[in-house]
Amino acid sequence: MKKALQKVLDTFFRQFSSTAELVDRLIDSREHPQEILLLLCGRLDALASGSVREGEPGAKSFSHFITAHGRRRQLFESISIGDLYYEVNYHRWLLPGTLAKAGRLHRFSHIDDGILHLLTESDIPLTRQAATLLLTGILEALRRHFRVTPSQPTRKLATATRSEVTRITLQGLETVLSRECLTRLPNALKPLLGSRTVSRILYEKFRCGVIHGGHVLIDQEKFFGETEPYWTPLFSEHYGSFLLVEFPARFLASLLHNCIEGYRFHLIAKGKVPPDILFQIFEGEVLKYARLMDSDLLPEGGPVKFAIPHR
Repeated sequence: MKKALQKVLDTFFRQFSSTAELVDRLIDSREHPQEILLLLCGRLDALASGSVREGEPGAKSFSHFITAHGRRRQLFESISIGDLYYEVNYHRWLLPGTLAKAGRLHRFSHIDDGILHLLTESDIPLTRQAATLLLTGILEALRRHFRVTPSQPTRKLATATRSEVTRITLQGLETVLSRECLTRLPNALKPLLGSRTVSRILYEKFRCGVIHGGHVLIDQEKFFGETEPYWTPLFSEHYGSFLLVEFPARFLASLLHNCIEGYRFHLIAKGKVPPDILFQIFEGEVLKYARLMDSDLLPEGGPVKFAIPHR
């Protein structure tokens, strides 16, 4: 069984290793940054989507996979404070449209969901004044404790844990919100903070941006020159300056390498592989290797419901 497992894994991971080699050559040439992003994000996504049961949300499986196997758990679980600051600032500017009338919220798109959850679950009065006080209080707390704008000292941290961000936000709002609202705030913040983790940003802005949008705005000099995530300064005439996280090419290439090694080790230790891997490698001989299949990842299935037409 060990030899059979080894054969499966060798065949499966060979395709990813060749991508890593190609990407290394492209990085050395310092050309084709969008193609590098497409290759690296696409391969990471392929590994992640094949490691879970069919139907698992892509963002969840991607974030879990790189966090579990990328050897940078602390970074990927942390909140990018600059991105969070931007998100809150943007939605404060958007409040005249979100809360045009007291008690009535308007959803422009899915990117509003974290803020809408915050406004409704914090139990503040659904007025523009109350919402402005809440969002301004969060912005001031973030700016006081973290580096969220280019003009702030670089010694201030750019990332923090969810619990730390929640604690600092609660402290900053102690004189703004009622005790009941403060009690509800940790739960109200959860979706917003979850959307601004480093792993989620890598999925939504970079993976989805390059695959579905065809292009991601990056600082090309830093993309090829840096080896760790960096925060790029940007400015808006509506909500001022801010810092957004970006991922350099060599960091992403290292992440793919770590995920290949980590995931392979995980599968060897488990002694089972996802069904997708077996179907991909042994399309006509799957039953021959069925003992290697991780049956927990098979689709659940269920009864088919028939609609009887009325005559």
